[in-house]
Amino acid sequence: SAAAEGAFADSNGDSKAQPASSRAAAAGSERRHNPCIVFVGQLSYKTNAEALRQHFQSHGIEGKVTVRLLSDARTKRSRGMAFVQVDTPETLHECLKLHHSLLDGRNINVEKTAGRGGRASGKRKRKLEESRKEQQQQIDGMIQRMVKQRIEAGQLGEGELDEKCITLLSRYEGGIVDMALEAFCLRGSPGDRGNIVNASALVTHFVRKAAADPAAFQFEVDEQRKAEATKRHRRQQAEKREDGASMSKYGPSSEPQAGP
Repeated sequence: SAAAEGAFADSNGDSKAQPASSRAAAAGSERRHNPCIVFVGQLSYKTNAEALRQHFQSHGIEGKVTVRLLSDARTKRSRGMAFVQVDTPETLHECLKLHHSLLDGRNINVEKTAGRGGRASGKRKRKLEESRKEQQQQIDGMIQRMVKQRIEAGQLGEGELDEKCITLLSRYEGGIVDMALEAFCLRGSPGDRGNIVNASALVTHFVRKAAADPAAFQFEVDEQRKAEATKRHRRQQAEKREDGASMSKYGPSSEPQAGP
C-alpha cells in the first residue's frame, strides 16, 4: 500500500535534511524522497525477511538490502508481500531481473513501486500500470533476444518455437528459460532432432520442470551435455579410424600406375 511504502521509506531513510548548503544532506533528502524500493509479491507464507534478503543477495544484488515483510496486524503472519530497498537506481534495475525467480517453491513478482503518497490514487495506479507494462516489455525483449541468439548460432530453427511458447517463456526468470532452451538444443540440431514432433511443447515442459527445481534440472542438463560431448568424441574417433583404413587401402602405394 502507499502508506506502507511511505512508512518503509521513512523508517529506512536518513535523518532530517540539513541546510541546503550541505551536499551530503541534499543527497540524503533525495534518497528519502525517491527511495530505491521494489515491491515483492506472490511470496510463500513461510518465507521470512532474512530468506528474502539472502535470495536477492545470492542473485548478485550488492550493497545494503533492507527488507520489510508485510504481516497481518492481528495474527502477525506474513501476507506474502514485502518491500525491498537497495542503495542505487542501478541496483534497483538489477532487482527487477528477479521477477518470476523461484523462492520457496513460488515464482515471485518483483516490480517497481509507484511512488509515495495516498491522495493521487488514480495517478499512482496509472504510474504502476505503466511501470508494469514497461517491465514486461523488457522481459519480452530479453526472451526474444535469447531465442534469436540461438537461431543465429544454428541451435534453433527459424520458427521452430511458436509464439505461444515464446510468450509463456516470458513468465519465467531468464536463467530458467536459458536452462530450458539449452536442454532442448542439446537434443540435436534444427531439422535433425530425432523423434521430437512438437518442439514448443517440449520446451514448455522443460521450462516448467526447470522452474520447479532449478538445481536438479541444471544437473540433468550438465549430464546431458557431458553425454553429448562423449558421443561427439566417439564419432570423431570412429571417423579417424575410417579415414586411416581408407588411406591404408587406397593410399599412394596401392594406386594403379599410369601407363607410358
